[in-house]
Amino acid sequence: MNPLFSLFISGTLTTIGVALLGLCIGMTLGCMLGVLGSRRMASPILARAIQVYVFVMQGTPLYVQLLLMCYVLPLVWGGNISPLTAGIITIGMNSIAYVAQIVRGGVNGIPVGQWEAAYVLGYSRQATLWYIILPQMLRTTLPALINETISLIKETSIMGAVGIIELTKVARDTVSRTLEPHWYIVAALIYLTLTGLLGLGAQTLERKFDYDKGH
Repeated sequence: MNPLFSLFISGTLTTIGVALLGLCIGMTLGCMLGVLGSRRMASPILARAIQVYVFVMQGTPLYVQLLLMCYVLPLVWGGNISPLTAGIITIGMNSIAYVAQIVRGGVNGIPVGQWEAAYVLGYSRQATLWYIILPQMLRTTLPALINETISLIKETSIMGAVGIIELTKVARDTVSRTLEPHWYIVAALIYLTLTGLLGLGAQTLERKFDYDKGH
């Protein structure tokens, strides 16, 4: 196998790995913050704290967040952090803000009557949330959550700035060595393949939810 293709495979796997780990952080904590920040669940202090976090993360560039995580925060706590760890945490923390907004909007979009009807039937607030609200919320927010996942794949392209050997950095380094810019096209096609597969998966899930809703 051509050594360059091996580099691209390795870079692609790193891109996927960083995106998946960042997605796990973003989806898990983002869903929690989104639910806790919704009108029916949040305390005023908690809701305000979540709003501040979302404002900061959405209002600053991901690249700046990466530089802060990699070079500034270690000075604050007097320790070291590897570029890969910094990249995963940064991607995850950034995703938390967007997922929280999506989930909060989805939960708030469920009619109040759904909550009240569940309470009349004897459901607790937690049971109402788990069995009544969240399934409906997932149906309405799935396209936005899939778009966030696709964005994560593309956002990993800045990780090379701190030394992570992901797909874009492999392409850039390869072009620098070979002076053949068509390697950028190879990288673009790989990104298109990854995001295209995610898009197909999203369409399949949406059709399944639509089918279940109709039966």
